[in-house]
Amino acid sequence: MPLTSAGSQPYRADIDGLRAVAVVSVLLFHAGFARFKGGFVGVDVFFVISGYLIAGIILRELADGRFSLIRFYERRVRRIAPALLVTIALVLVAGAWLFPPDQFENLGQSVSATTLFVSNMFFYADSGYFSVTAEMKPLLHTWSLGVEEQFYLLFPLLLVASRRWLGRRFLWVLVLTGLGSLGLSALRTGASPNAAFYWLPFRAWELLLGAGVATWNVNVVSERLRNALVSGGLAGIVASVILFSRATVFPGVAAALPTLGAVAVILGGSEPSTASRLLGVRPIAFLGRISYSLYLLHWPVFLFARRLAIVDLTTVDKLLLLGLTLGLSILSWRFVEQPFRSSATLDRVRLFRVAACAAAIVAGLGVLVWATHGMPGRSSVFASETLGTLSAAEEAAWNPCNRRLPDAGLPPCALGHGTAPTLAVWGDSHALAFGPSIDALAVARGGSGVIATWDNCPPLLGVMAGRDNAACTHFNESVLRYLAGHPEVQTVMLISRWSFYESGPPERVNRLPINLVDLQQPSAFGNNAEVFARGIRRTVQALVDLRRRVLLVTPVPEIGFDVPSAYTSAFRTGREVTRIVGLTRQEYDQRTRGVRALFLSLASPERGVEVVRVEGRLCDDAMCRIIDQESGRSLYRDSHHLSRFGADYAAASFDGLFHSAGR
Repeated sequence: MPLTSAGSQPYRADIDGLRAVAVVSVLLFHAGFARFKGGFVGVDVFFVISGYLIAGIILRELADGRFSLIRFYERRVRRIAPALLVTIALVLVAGAWLFPPDQFENLGQSVSATTLFVSNMFFYADSGYFSVTAEMKPLLHTWSLGVEEQFYLLFPLLLVASRRWLGRRFLWVLVLTGLGSLGLSALRTGASPNAAFYWLPFRAWELLLGAGVATWNVNVVSERLRNALVSGGLAGIVASVILFSRATVFPGVAAALPTLGAVAVILGGSEPSTASRLLGVRPIAFLGRISYSLYLLHWPVFLFARRLAIVDLTTVDKLLLLGLTLGLSILSWRFVEQPFRSSATLDRVRLFRVAACAAAIVAGLGVLVWATHGMPGRSSVFASETLGTLSAAEEAAWNPCNRRLPDAGLPPCALGHGTAPTLAVWGDSHALAFGPSIDALAVARGGSGVIATWDNCPPLLGVMAGRDNAACTHFNESVLRYLAGHPEVQTVMLISRWSFYESGPPERVNRLPINLVDLQQPSAFGNNAEVFARGIRRTVQALVDLRRRVLLVTPVPEIGFDVPSAYTSAFRTGREVTRIVGLTRQEYDQRTRGVRALFLSLASPERGVEVVRVEGRLCDDAMCRIIDQESGRSLYRDSHHLSRFGADYAAASFDGLFHSAGR
């Protein structure tokens, strides 16, 4: 959460009330209450508040001739470091107790990044097949701290320099910089939503918007207008919280509604009014005063609770967790935040020394966890063979096989004996999950093949899909050209997370669908199922035209929760691991009905198109298995990728793969 500091500024209870509105929005959103699906805009409100308060402090001190960068950063350290470092330490301890090695290793990386205030950069870069999902990252919410602290490394210098050299015209520097940042955000949000969300250049305008209000320093004279501004601003924020969702193109222009709402509230409270007094009543203002601790603690509390529960939290569970978060936050505010706010506790020199040592220790622990690959020796239950997670050696061996462009001189990775390949595996990360198993199968049977994968990119020709739209399209076209130039590859196996692209994520997964666009009919805004069908037909037809045998592999069951996490949670809470309920066969059949019907319609022995049904190995008539009953080993490495053991188990469906190379 972006931070604010009142400094020598006259106290405004209404701004603490605005903080409360922002933090409650975020809490209810992360708790999973459906009516608050746009609660993430609370962070944008915090950015505006922060820019307003910090710029006001700097401008007043400049006007009085007493501004000091050292004193400015001292205040930041006092405000930020104590509660943040304590939270990180608690998360690290909890992760050591509960997280399997790959997730604990990722936590170690994020601990170091958060301590250095570059967690926004880390979480942006931490994507792809081998990354840990958002639901497994207890420090994910600290990305906003990274954005803000990076901003405050530069902003005081910009403000001081522009005010000294341009006099009263320095405001134009803020205006032009803010407009430039807004323009970049609007341009990149659609094309690169992750970059626009996490990176400072695309977020700076929100902080500068608040700074502009402080620079403008307008007092609204009319009480009627002040009431209207506060009421209208709150209405804009609440509308964003209720109407926005993960599907909203954000931040971009959409972020203007909550940020301008925050500006209106701040301007309306320039002098007391009925609306601002209501916003600043003591209970609401108190929530604002403890909002930093609330923000820091709420996400880890809910994340670890969900991990231990395995199943979805009930409304009662969520309310109890909100109460727990509130209690912990009051303790953090009283016994961690408050003592360090005053120089009476630690003078400046000792503060910097203690903060530097504590940060070095915490960051060092993160590096240690990272360097030891998540300390798998913590318990025998964390062994990668048991949980189905990748070992460091497997990750190092297979990660480079993803995102290889044949057109760029990066041919697909070899499978089997490495001689002239007769098989090509083409798909997304689900195909890569099968890579080691198919490789072992090829070695055992004297065969050879290649594997071409791009995570979040289904092999649908003429369709724009995935998070990297243009790159995905280019990859698929590149693979087809590679196959056209290698006639020795007689069989092409298509593997992907088909149901996700055809009908969206499973109901129990809180994740955005990927919108498919038919490049050959861009004006026809059909639904994903229609575009998916056209894309897979094109792919199959293109391969048939090349006289290739085509194997369509049916969808792997998507469990909807992280299986290794459920495994470790069951172990830690004394529950029977093999009794963890996965997915019913009925749920699998219902979710994959459209894909399987389409595949069967494409199957044709005359054309060399066959359907390979992996669900026959993974599911019986009642359930789709997630744990092997005999060995107790996990069949999944997360919620939908098969583990190496699971892929080996399912690969029995590929019998004859290297015995019949073509027609």
